[in-house]
Amino acid sequence: RFSRIEKILGYVVPKEQVSIILNKLGLTVISENEEVFLVKVPPFRPDIEREIDLIEEVARIYGYDKIPEISKINVTLEPRVDQSEFVENAKQALLALGFNEIVTNSLMTDTIADKFGKSVSILNPQSSTMSHLRTSLLPGALMSVSKNINVKEKDLLMFEVGKVFNRLTDNEINNFDDFVETEELSLIVTGNRTTDEWYSNESVYDIYDLKGFVTEFLRKLNITALNESSDISGDLYDFGFAKTFKKKVIAQGGKLKNKLLKDFDIAQDVYVFTFNITELKEIRAKERRFSELLKYPKVVRDAAFILDKNVLNSDIELVIRKACSKLLKNIKLFDIFESDSLGKGKKSMAYQLEFFHEERTLTEEEVDKEFWTAIEKVKEKFNAQLRGK
Repeated sequence: RFSRIEKILGYVVPKEQVSIILNKLGLTVISENEEVFLVKVPPFRPDIEREIDLIEEVARIYGYDKIPEISKINVTLEPRVDQSEFVENAKQALLALGFNEIVTNSLMTDTIADKFGKSVSILNPQSSTMSHLRTSLLPGALMSVSKNINVKEKDLLMFEVGKVFNRLTDNEINNFDDFVETEELSLIVTGNRTTDEWYSNESVYDIYDLKGFVTEFLRKLNITALNESSDISGDLYDFGFAKTFKKKVIAQGGKLKNKLLKDFDIAQDVYVFTFNITELKEIRAKERRFSELLKYPKVVRDAAFILDKNVLNSDIELVIRKACSKLLKNIKLFDIFESDSLGKGKKSMAYQLEFFHEERTLTEEEVDKEFWTAIEKVKEKFNAQLRGK
């Protein structure tokens, strides 16, 4: 585009001069009009791939000394968007949690690629093992796990960020609407959490470790709007969980099936969790705010209830919060006890309630009023008994 030459260089190069320069460089001008030059690039110039490369050639031959001197430059103060900032922050958060980054090949065989999605083939593959674009980060991660295990590195915390490609049609790809490109982040957890030492016993990673890593990762990114669901799609996992936003699955994972692990010669449990970074970027992170240190003392009250076994902790906490004012800051379940001595189908749940005010000291009377109101509401709602009374 002739207008692009002027915009990039900051001055006008006559159209006739542009045509002469390109032709003398062996860059044949096939056609031209008032707006566009169509140029044929010869095979001996592999360095010229884009429009900007042609503009650079024009500037080089026409002369850098012709670039005009400018005494004043206007600079806009609009905020700039760093497209890589989110991913870099995510990587730093995972490195802080003890994970190591891996980078695997984005090309693989059609057999492996089709196992995890609908693969996209490339026109001129270097070999049959690199004939299709990856449909998931999982195959590369499992290959990496397998190679590490083969050299006796069995305790692994790894992550990878990369693009995956999936066809949206069963037919041949004709345009960009026939496939989708997505940026993903995968966490891989496998092996021992702790090894045999004089001060500790060996213990292996499990699904709760994976949940903990996912929760802490999102906390570091200040993303609090995701909900958790135990419903996960696909047949890759024995069990797992998903993170959703407005009922849309943003991430999911769990314990991989042994049948899948066997295909990669892995004989130990592997837990994987994959985020759709493209979707995750669109979720607004909670703004960080400074909280001043508390100047006034907290007041703590404990209470234990005897209830039916099917009563959920979340339901009890909801009733307590509704019964209290904003003076109640935290509720902590610190003990669960089951025994026939409590009665058939009964359990005991003990809670710690924390009260304080940011601007004054609370009185015993107002704390007792809040505390006993909450107890009465729990007793009434769940037909509970206050233990020890």
